[in-house]
Amino acid sequence: MELVERLESSGRGSGGGALVCGLEREAKGGWSCGGMLAIASQFGSTQPRWALAADVSSERVRAALAGLDTLADQTLLKTGVPGMAIAVVYRDEVIYLKGFGVREAGKDAKVDADTVFQLASVSKSVASTVVAALVSDGVVAWDDRIIDHDPDFQLYDAWATQAVTLRDMFAHRSGLPAFAGDLLEDLGYDRAEVLRRLRYQRPASSFRSQYAYTNFGLTEAAVAAARAAGRSWEDVSAEKLYRPLGMASTSSRFADYQRAENRALTHVSVDGRYVPRYVRDADAQSPAGGVSSTVATWRGGCAFTWATARSRAGGSSLPRRWQRRIVRRSSAAVRVTPRRTGQAFTDWAGT
Repeated sequence: MELVERLESSGRGSGGGALVCGLEREAKGGWSCGGMLAIASQFGSTQPRWALAADVSSERVRAALAGLDTLADQTLLKTGVPGMAIAVVYRDEVIYLKGFGVREAGKDAKVDADTVFQLASVSKSVASTVVAALVSDGVVAWDDRIIDHDPDFQLYDAWATQAVTLRDMFAHRSGLPAFAGDLLEDLGYDRAEVLRRLRYQRPASSFRSQYAYTNFGLTEAAVAAARAAGRSWEDVSAEKLYRPLGMASTSSRFADYQRAENRALTHVSVDGRYVPRYVRDADAQSPAGGVSSTVATWRGGCAFTWATARSRAGGSSLPRRWQRRIVRRSSAAVRVTPRRTGQAFTDWAGT
């Protein structure tokens, strides 16, 4: 709804208030860019998203889309981002699908709906959905301890090691400092070694007392859940999510991104201009940052998110093709409250 209102009030696109997925600030400076947009009509304010979207007619959405090409072009000019792809999903129907700009700054190859982008931390919502599917299947539970499925895992504090759960890691409340393990990844350590070395990382807070964003904490939980299923994280993601939703060009493996001829490169800002400076292999923290996809196949995830949100809010049942194939409502909605801030965080699979 926010997109509709901005397009209607902006003189058909002046300004540049786009909702961007896939632009992520790196801890070492600069920005990775070349974003993929996946805009669903439920974006809005503090009211339930499905209720706001229900108030927007198909005619109003389609009329607003007349200004989206202009808005996208102006956003590229304003930000300097080389390229992006956009899908708009209304209810569970894709009503707009288009690429803009180029895959690599200074080159001519255009972005289209089939261009593969690295999704950075959007991967975390994918990971939560995959684990929720395993919860639905009874393979794991959100309150399973990590050591129930990965007995060799250790944190610095012995009591936290014995108590930390999948839910704790996905809620970023394990006591690990923010971005713990990321520098080890930058130095070239693989996933197994980074996760092993978390035992030497002194906690930044007491267990479950504070929120601290940790890529490798979430990765450990996801890998432990996949271990319980007897599969690799990459395989279980494809089995539980990508294949059921028809997301053929979506992968949790860097090699699949590299193999794609039609792929957008990662860029960083240098002296005010975006340049393709680094190659980002995120396999070490794949559940937290290693998914790649195209906007053409990502639309399946958007449609599933919309349908699931409506079902959760009582608006309708899930389409038959998704019933009992991805996640049950009870597996997808959990709520945690870090005590330090009192702010509630909702882990809603797919949002």
